[in-house]
Amino acid sequence: MGNVFLFQTRCACPAEAKLGAARNCFWPYLPDLPHAGRQLIAGLYKDGVLNKPEAYAYAFPDLLTFHDAPSPIEHRLFVMHLKHRMRTFQGTFHANPDYALWYGWSEMVRDLAEIKEVADELREKHKRAENSGTFFGRQGKQG
Repeated sequence: MGNVFLFQTRCACPAEAKLGAARNCFWPYLPDLPHAGRQLIAGLYKDGVLNKPEAYAYAFPDLLTFHDAPSPIEHRLFVMHLKHRMRTFQGTFHANPDYALWYGWSEMVRDLAEIKEVADELREKHKRAENSGTFFGRQGKQG
């Protein structure tokens, strides 16, 4: 009986401390970067810059289709969400701030910067195509 109590006490306390550290360090900010990336891509769908795949229920990136992402910008979003977000969480949870920062958080910041840059390029390309009367090789509206 005494050994079970000692084991439970030693296992519960460090885990709770680690979870508390995770909550206080990166955890409050963890959803912000992937959410911003999802919103940027959803905006591309909304504005007609990217065509919504037929398999998608909504004009919003479907995180369950990460292997079948229809565009490179969505591939970057999925790497950000599935790999770098998880590394941030794992590094923080296991009290390894160096790992969480360099292999998680910094990579997510880089991913978001790349998503923003590609989104701007796609919007500019779309704008030029609309102004020239063609839309990615097709004739625009005539009127």
